[in-house]
Amino acid sequence: MQMFLGDWLRRRALLTPEKVALIDAEAGMVPVTYRAWDESAGRTAKIG
Repeated sequence: MQMFLGDWLRRRALLTPEKVALIDAEAGMVPVTYRAWDESAGRTAKIG
C-alpha cells in the first residue's frame, strides 16, 4: 500500500488529534498538534 505524507498526517490527526506532533521553533517553541498541523497542511494545499 502506497501512502503519501498527506495521507499519513490525516490518519495521525484522526487517531491522536491532540497529541503534539512537532515544536515550532520559529514561533517561540510552540507545540503543534497533529490536528493543527493537518489543518494547516490542508489550507496550504488549497492555495497551490
